[in-house]
Amino acid sequence: MYARISSFSTFTEVAREHFVKFSDLEQKRRIFLENLEQDNQELTSIEREIGKAGIIVIVFSCMAAEAQIYDYAARHISDSFAREHLDKLDTYSKWLVIPRLVTGKEISKNAKPLQLLKSVIKLRNEIVHSKSQPLPAEPEQVNKFLSKYTTRMAEFPGEVHRASQLLQELPVFLQEIDPNEPASYGLR
Repeated sequence: MYARISSFSTFTEVAREHFVKFSDLEQKRRIFLENLEQDNQELTSIEREIGKAGIIVIVFSCMAAEAQIYDYAARHISDSFAREHLDKLDTYSKWLVIPRLVTGKEISKNAKPLQLLKSVIKLRNEIVHSKSQPLPAEPEQVNKFLSKYTTRMAEFPGEVHRASQLLQELPVFLQEIDPNEPASYGLR
């Protein structure tokens, strides 16, 4: 093994820092609502910051997952093979294929970390590839839109927590697949 440069630990650190910020802002929002403060502008500002921190957690968690598995492939197979053949795979497929190539072990698609990865990637894609849409004109369409939006916003904190959990579980999962892989690799 030789020295390498990877963005995995930086991406992980950014995601973790923003998860702390996200959690602190969630607590601030709860306290604000418990005290029934009437400053809607401040509440809007807190919720906007919660959204931004959550987006960073989700996007950087996916970036960390991809950087980690790419680095694993490059270290155990080769830089050129990883770059020419494996880099073209989507992140989820890399997590299925690369450990199998290195260890020869079948990787279960039902493993909890891979299910987490799949759901966080789906959300990341919704965020990164967000599309504008016209506002609904009919009252029933407005109500349907608002209901969907409210549900989506209620689900968001759980999704951010899953992205943070992904950061904890993927390195351990990789170490379980490949006991020669340090569990603390790339983590500070």
